[in-house]
Amino acid sequence: MTAATAFVKLFLSLIFLFIDVLVLIAIRRQSILSSHPIMILNAALFTTEILKIGAQVTNEYPVEIVGRVIIDCPTSDIWAVWSLVPWFSSIYLYPILAVLHLLAIYRPVSFKMLKKRSAYIVVSIVFAVSVVMSLAYVIPSCGIYYSHTYLYWAFDFQRPQVFYMEKFNYALTV
Repeated sequence: MTAATAFVKLFLSLIFLFIDVLVLIAIRRQSILSSHPIMILNAALFTTEILKIGAQVTNEYPVEIVGRVIIDCPTSDIWAVWSLVPWFSSIYLYPILAVLHLLAIYRPVSFKMLKKRSAYIVVSIVFAVSVVMSLAYVIPSCGIYYSHTYLYWAFDFQRPQVFYMEKFNYALTV
């Protein structure tokens, strides 16, 4: 990939980041929107999108532009967790939103009884599970390694836990 393409991707990502931040601010400032459980979960999705774009802007695109690794090894694990948390949390949040939409259609009275507190509990649990799932990738003996030089994940399939993590990721993706 050329540096020009990386600059275009960086520029577009910054535009999307700016729009996501504006939408998140708009959701939080409107009292009607910010108090509804669906909008709280949507705000969590926007937050995960902001984290994902932030991970791309701080590491992936600079590596493509400069052509060498910018983040050194101790902080690379932090970056790997930071880049994985949005993926896991969005995978967990979308089905929850789908169930809430079905609840709104088929059980509107039950849907109206949902509380703001329960949405915050769900978001907290989703982010906690996402962090735990992401930490599994940076444990030194886990058999999974992120190459910052070539921007890809490498797996050591001799270790049994890698097989289970791979199958679990396939199940989450489906």
